[in-house]
Amino acid sequence: MAFKTLQQLTAATDAQGGDLIATVRSTGPLQSLTLALLRSTYLDVAYAPLAEAFLIATVADILAGTSTTKGMTPGDAYGAFAEVALTDAATIAVDMSAFLNAAVTLGGNRTLGNPTNPKVGQTGYIRLIQDATGSRTLAFGSAWKRQGGAPTLSTAAGAVDVLVYEVISASYVLYDVKLNPS
Repeated sequence: MAFKTLQQLTAATDAQGGDLIATVRSTGPLQSLTLALLRSTYLDVAYAPLAEAFLIATVADILAGTSTTKGMTPGDAYGAFAEVALTDAATIAVDMSAFLNAAVTLGGNRTLGNPTNPKVGQTGYIRLIQDATGSRTLAFGSAWKRQGGAPTLSTAAGAVDVLVYEVISASYVLYDVKLNPS
């Protein structure tokens, strides 16, 4: 049952002896209006423990991309889009369960490793930043696919190029690089 008004939610809670959590659990899957009423009326004001009554995805849940039973708040969605720093190394590890958007400062000539934990349909960007020396090159693992092959990056010290990507399959990540966008 979806509650359409605050009065319906309050009446059902009173019928449960004032136990809001029991009321929510007895309704089965929450309809969006019920969830909105709960968040605006109870959860955000006085019933923080109510969060256990329904499942809200965390940033980690969103990045893992495996839950089919959790709702998402705008704050968690934006948290999942936050840029994450990748670790510079001879082969840069790309664990796609840890980010949608990332950045790495190239401290030498590097290879962008094949991604681990990619999710089909995942899209995002990786900012590629030249260190203070500049002229760093970037090779790509075999899963990275681009028309025309690997691009030549901007070479100036501190230059920033942006790699945009879409996961087509675990072994096929379509990408392009926007050179030094301004």
